[in-house]
Amino acid sequence: MCDLIVISLQLMELWCSELGIVPVAIGKPSTPTPVGSYTIERMVVRPNNTMSGVFGSHVIALNNTTVSIHGNNCKDKCIKRRVSNGCIRLRRADIKRLFSLTHFDTQVVITDKLDVWKTLTTEQEIKPNSSTSYQPRNASLLSEPLTGSLEE
Repeated sequence: MCDLIVISLQLMELWCSELGIVPVAIGKPSTPTPVGSYTIERMVVRPNNTMSGVFGSHVIALNNTTVSIHGNNCKDKCIKRRVSNGCIRLRRADIKRLFSLTHFDTQVVITDKLDVWKTLTTEQEIKPNSSTSYQPRNASLLSEPLTGSLEE
C-alpha cells in the first residue's frame, strides 16, 4: 500500500512507493493545481455512473480542496500537459493501479519543487513505473520552485 503520494507540478509526475513514478496532467494556468499537503477523503469507482467521463474510471478525492486525482477522457493524450481545472489526471492504467494501492487518509503532497525526487531518494528508493516506457526527467540538480506563467 502507498502511505504517501507525492506530486511534482514542475515535472508533471506522481510518485508512490508501490507504483513508482508516473506522468500526470495538471491544472491550466487559469486554474492551477494548488500546492499543499492533503489526505485522501473519498474514493469513487465509476464517477457519474460512467467509466469514460472527464474523471475516467476512478476518482481519489482530497480533503480541504475541490481538487482530486482521477483518470482522463482524452485517451491519455493530455498527460504531461496543463489541461485540467486543477485536478491531477493520470493515464487510465495508472489511476486503476493507484486506486488499488491507496486508502483513506493516505497523505498526498503536491509540490512545485523540482528537487522532490532527490529529497525523497535520501529516504526511500524511487523507481519509475517499469510497466511502461515512460522515463521521468532527471531533476536531481534542479531545485527552483515553479515561477512565472505556465504555458499550454
